[in-house]
Amino acid sequence: RHSPSSTKLPPRKQATGLLGLGVVSAGLLPLDAIAAKTICPVYWQQLFSEIEDTKAQQVAIPNSHVVDGHAKRILELLCMTVGADLKKLQQACTDVAFELRSATGICIAPPPGVSHMDSSGNRSGAAIHTSV
Repeated sequence: RHSPSSTKLPPRKQATGLLGLGVVSAGLLPLDAIAAKTICPVYWQQLFSEIEDTKAQQVAIPNSHVVDGHAKRILELLCMTVGADLKKLQQACTDVAFELRSATGICIAPPPGVSHMDSSGNRSGAAIHTSV
């Protein structure tokens, strides 16, 4: 059952994550700019593709159309706008992406060596790379 907000994903965190995902969808930032550092990049791309368009057979990862220096500035402005540091922005984007996947019923298998456990051993929205 999907709940629009919870203590784990309050409205402000949802808005932060959705805004970050939208900025990437618009091509203003590269996808890796909003990913939590604990998530496997391949799994993050797959997850983003799945939630971006659940009906498409193949979805291209949006390419950032912004020069690197400008992308950095856009990321800084995004953090200022939502009132979060980069780590909190990235975690919000990651948590919202997993919640969207859950709400839409999408089920993708993580790549080998990736789990959905947080540092306390509980299942969470972040995938942690467990092997190299």
